Amino acid sequence: MKIRNLFFGLTISSMVVSCSTTKTAVIETVISPTVNGKALLPLYSEDMKDSSLCSIDYRYFYPTDQAYKDTVNKKIVQFTSLLTQFDRAKLNGIKLSPQFFKAQLDSFAAIYLLEDFGENRMRWELEGMIEIDDTRTEIVQLQTTGWTYTGGAHGNGATYTYIFEKKTGKELKLEDFFSNKKEITAIGESYFRKLYGLGDNPDLNDAGFWFEENVFYLNNNFSIVGESIVFLYNSYEIAPYSGGQTVLEIPIEEIKHLIKVNL
Repeated sequence: MKIRNLFFGLTISSMVVSCSTTKTAVIETVISPTVNGKALLPLYSEDMKDSSLCSIDYRYFYPTDQAYKDTVNKKIVQFTSLLTQFDRAKLNGIKLSPQFFKAQLDSFAAIYLLEDFGENRMRWELEGMIEIDDTRTEIVQLQTTGWTYTGGAHGNGATYTYIFEKKTGKELKLEDFFSNKKEITAIGESYFRKLYGLGDNPDLNDAGFWFEENVFYLNNNFSIVGESIVFLYNSYEIAPYSGGQTVLEIPIEEIKHLIKVNL
């Protein structure tokens, strides 16, 4: 099961990487507020008869002439390194470049080749996407989506959105974005129950969800999409894998009195 992206697509260029050699296609790097591109890596089965194509669609700030741009780039480094190296990377002092994303895919391939599969080497797969919405005056949104398959019944992935204050570079959590956490949570629960047809009283966990102590909560994984605030719960967060992602949409018009930032 693949995972969804919540806001806008990317204009991409491409780079092709093999496990033993690097072949560079046309690289049309766009340098304005952001640099964007795509890195590709084929991985082969033991007999070289089957392959999968790993990819990272990336976008990052260049130059990082404001604090928030540097903060966003650091979050991108962290996401990419964890996606490709499973928390094995050194994250300090890394500068983003097209070569960085190529190197991360090479690291993923190196880990794949080191694994002992015996006679049954399973093809690993990886997809990453990084999106930036810098269209607002006071805040910027970063969305990262990663999916990997490294064996087993199915792959695993997640999408996260981060909202940063441009003035300070601070990442805004639920309590920074909304003036009354209790009220926004109550509104969110009413929309959640409506989404799943639960009504006001049915027990959430009896309905198949995994809320701690059976109490609904809004997470910090929210984004501004059109005229709504969208909360995203990834697989295994509040429901089993079979339930997929939960996308909870609340109209801005209904909660604008609670929003502390200028949208």
